[in-house]
Amino acid sequence: MSKLYYCKFGTPIGDIKIAGTKRGICFVDLVQKSDDDFKLAMEKRFGVSPIKDEIELIDAVNEFMAYFAGELKEFSVPLDISVGTEFQKIVWTQLREISFGQVRSYKWLAERIGKPKASRAVGNANGKNPIPIIIPCHRIIETNGGLGGFSSGIETKRKLLLHEGVAEAGLGLLKR
Repeated sequence: MSKLYYCKFGTPIGDIKIAGTKRGICFVDLVQKSDDDFKLAMEKRFGVSPIKDEIELIDAVNEFMAYFAGELKEFSVPLDISVGTEFQKIVWTQLREISFGQVRSYKWLAERIGKPKASRAVGNANGKNPIPIIIPCHRIIETNGGLGGFSSGIETKRKLLLHEGVAEAGLGLLKR
């Protein structure tokens, strides 16, 4: 990887930091890390220190803004998922098939990728998703309707699902 760019912007769920290469977005940080901590994490993950550059990432920022304004239901910015195992990449690719406002279970996802007994592995791959929201791992819930996990916190997952119009509908989405 030759160059890695990053920027930070505000959203209704808090500040988001994104990183990308010339190939596409490679990381979305929903956790409120300092810029220095974020840069160190990017250097550790990708082997290069990121350069702050809002212009290089403007298309992604604009799509996030449209998403949070309720004007965008499917992201189209290119992604760079070169970091990850083959299994993770299969899971992340399948996640992109879940439409805005829809939820599916870990079991459903395991079955979709042809590994019906791999619900736990699917959950682990979800937890390692480097590009949340764009790769919508927040749309995966437990079979019983519970929220399950989310690397950026259950409250953030709940906010994203409510933003997408996923109602309580017996799913326990508003339970803590």
